[in-house]
Amino acid sequence: MVGNTLATIRRCPRILLVTGRQALDIISDFARDARRMLGCESIDVVALPVPVAGLISTESLVRSLPRVKPDYRSYDVIIVPGLSGVDPREASERLGVRVVKGPKSPGDLIYVLRDIVEGGGRDDYSTLTQDIREVVEGVFAKAEKVCIRGACLRLHPAYTLVVEVTPEAGRLDELVNMVKEARPDFIVLGDEEWLGDEEFRDVLSKFVDIVGDVPFGIETRRVNRMVEALERGARLVAGVSIEMLSELRRYRDSAFYTLIPLDEERKMFPRDPSEKIRLLTMALKKAWENGFEHVILDPILVPPPFGFAESIEAYRVIRDAALKNGERIPLLFSLASLEDAVATDPFHVYLLGGLLGYELEASVYWVVAKRGVEPLEARAALDVALASYVKKDMPRNLGLDLTLLGLGSKPAAWKPEAGEVVRVEGEVPPSSLDRGYARIGVDDGEIIVEYVDFESGRRRVYRGRDGLSIARLIVRDFRVSPEHAAYLGYELAKAEIAALLHGGYIQDEKILPPHLRLLKR
Repeated sequence: MVGNTLATIRRCPRILLVTGRQALDIISDFARDARRMLGCESIDVVALPVPVAGLISTESLVRSLPRVKPDYRSYDVIIVPGLSGVDPREASERLGVRVVKGPKSPGDLIYVLRDIVEGGGRDDYSTLTQDIREVVEGVFAKAEKVCIRGACLRLHPAYTLVVEVTPEAGRLDELVNMVKEARPDFIVLGDEEWLGDEEFRDVLSKFVDIVGDVPFGIETRRVNRMVEALERGARLVAGVSIEMLSELRRYRDSAFYTLIPLDEERKMFPRDPSEKIRLLTMALKKAWENGFEHVILDPILVPPPFGFAESIEAYRVIRDAALKNGERIPLLFSLASLEDAVATDPFHVYLLGGLLGYELEASVYWVVAKRGVEPLEARAALDVALASYVKKDMPRNLGLDLTLLGLGSKPAAWKPEAGEVVRVEGEVPPSSLDRGYARIGVDDGEIIVEYVDFESGRRRVYRGRDGLSIARLIVRDFRVSPEHAAYLGYELAKAEIAALLHGGYIQDEKILPPHLRLLKR
C-alpha cells in the first residue's frame, strides 16, 4: 500500500500555482486540499507582487516570476489565474516551462489539477464553468444531515430552508400550497398573538391538513401551543427560551428546537453580543442537561439600523467557538429579517443574506411567505450563494445574469442606421380620446384587463400572464387606435413584471427606480 502511494506521488507532475497577494490564502487552501485528494505532494503556490490576479499580464509574469520563485524551471506546469491577462503560449515560450491558464473560479481548480495530473494537454481552462445546479447537487449529496422521523436538517455547507406562513384571513391554504411548490424542508405556522386558543386550534388543524407530507413546525412564545403542535406531529419548534425547556422535556426527541437568547426578566433580546452569547450558552447547557440533542441556535439577526453589526458579531463568535471545539451545532439565519428591513426585490436581499450566512456557517435559513413566491426566490438565491461559497468566487462570475429582469447589466451594442433623429423630451399627450378604455390590474400572479367599448357598450375581461398576448387579443377584438394600442402595450408590460414578481401595480404610474422616486418627492 505504501509503495503504491509513493508511486502515485512520483507520477504526479510538479505544479506551481501563481496568484496575487489577496488570493494567496484561498489558493493555498485549495492547493492543500488538492494534494490530499489527488495524492500529489508537489503542488505549490506563489504570489506575484500584485494585489489581484486581474493585474497579472504576460509581461509582468515573465518579469516577476524569476524574482519571487527562482526555481520556477523545476516545475512541469505553471498555472496562472483565469482572470489574468496572460497569454499561456507566449508565456510558455519566454519562460521555458509549460504555462496553463487556469479557471476563473478558484473552486474549479480541483478539476483543472485533476485533468493535468491525468495528462490533459489544454493550455487554457479559463472558460471552464461548472453549472450551479451541479455544484448544489454535489454539496447536498455529501451533506451531513440529522433526521427525526422523516424530517431532516442539513448541516453547513448545505442548507435547510424553513418557510413561515401566518394565518392571514382566507389565505392560509393558498399560501401553503404555493410554498409547497418550492420544496421547503419545513413549513412553520407563525402564531398570531391575537388568536384565541380555540381559534389557534382550528388554524393549526387546518394547517396540518394542508401541509400534508411536508415536515411542519410552530413558531410561538406560548408553551401550551408548542405542545399542541407537537401532539399533532410538529418536527420543528421555534422560539424556545431557557424557561420553556423543562415543560417541553417529555417531547425532547420529537422535534428540532430553536433556542433563542431571550432575557426573561425584561422579555426582550439583548443587543450586546456577549449577553446574547451568555444567554444562548445557558440555554444550550440546560437543553443538553434535559436530554435535548437536536437543537438549533438562533442568535437573532437584527436588521439595520437597529443593531445589525452587533448581531452579526454574535454569529461570528459562536461560529469561531464551534470550530475551535469541533462542535456541529446548526445556526439559524433569518433572511426574513433583512427582507423586512428594506421591503424591496427579495431575491437580491436573499442572495446577500445567503452570502453572509455562508461566511458565518449558518445551516438553517428562515423566510416568511407573504406573496407565496418567497421560498422559490430564497432557494434560487441560496443556490447561487452556495455555489459562490464552494467555488470561492463572486456571484457575478458564475455565468448568470443576476439583474432583476434578466436583461443584462450592459446595453446591447446597437447603432441605428442613418436617418432623421426625433428627440422626445417630456411626455407626449394623446392626440385624441380612444373609442374605448381599459382597466388593468394584477391579482394572484395574473394580469386582469377589463376593456369597454364606448360606442357599443361591449365589455370583455381578459386574464393571463402574458401581457403581449393579452394586448394582441384586445387589438383584434376591438377597434383600437395605434396610440391606444401603444398605451396598452406599455401598461401591460408593467403589469406583466408586477405579476411575475407578485408585486404591486398601479395603472398610469410611470416606472421609476428608487433613486428617482426619492428625488421626485
